[in-house]
Amino acid sequence: MINKLNAIYYKSASKNFEILCISLLVDAYKSALKDKLFDVDWKENSFTKYLVSFIHTNPVTAKNKLFVKLQPEPENDNLPIEGTKDDPDRQPRIDIWYGSYGKTRNEYYIEAKNICNNDWKKGNGSKVSASKLKRRYIITGIENFVTGRYPKGCLVGYVINSNTVDCVNGINKLLKKDNRQNETLVKYTILKGFENSFTSTHSQKMETILLKHIFLEFS
Repeated sequence: MINKLNAIYYKSASKNFEILCISLLVDAYKSALKDKLFDVDWKENSFTKYLVSFIHTNPVTAKNKLFVKLQPEPENDNLPIEGTKDDPDRQPRIDIWYGSYGKTRNEYYIEAKNICNNDWKKGNGSKVSASKLKRRYIITGIENFVTGRYPKGCLVGYVINSNTVDCVNGINKLLKKDNRQNETLVKYTILKGFENSFTSTHSQKMETILLKHIFLEFS
C-alpha cells in the first residue's frame, strides 16, 4: 500500500511540475508579445534565450526554487545511438531544462523548433522553406522524444509569419505521408485559457508515449 501511495504521489508531483514549467513558458511568451523586442528573422535559439530571460525574472520561478538552463546535456543513460554516451560532441542538447530539488527531484525538458506554413524571406534576402521546417520538426523534434534521445518533456513550435492551425495541419500531412496516421497531432488543453496546445501518441518498444506540443505565434 505504501509503495502504491508513493507511486501516486510522485506521478501527481511530476504532473504538477510539468504544468508549472509549461505555465512559465507561456507567461514568458505573453511578456515577449508585450515587450516586442523580438525579430521574426531570429533563429530558434534566439527566441529561446529571449523567453528564458522572462522565466528567470518571473517571481514564480524563485518561489518554487526552480533552476532553468539553456541547452544542457540531458541526463539520460539510455541514449539510442551507440558510441554517443562518451562523446561530448554527439551528446544531445535540448533547449530548456527545468530542475527542482526539494522533497522530490523533478526535471523537465523543452525542445523548440521554428515552424511556418508558407515560404518567406528574411530581411537579408535568405529564403525560409516551410516544408523543411515542418520536416525538421518531425525528424529532430518528435523523433528525439519518441526514440528516448530526449527525456520527458514537450515540443515547442515558434510559429513565424503563420498560424498554428495551418502549421499543425502541415505537420500532420507529412506524418500521414509517412504512414504515421496514428501519430498525428490532436487538440489538447494543457493550460486553461491557452488554446495552441496539442498531443501526439507514439508507440516505441512496447511503450506508448504521449508527447505534448505547444505553439507560440510570432509575427
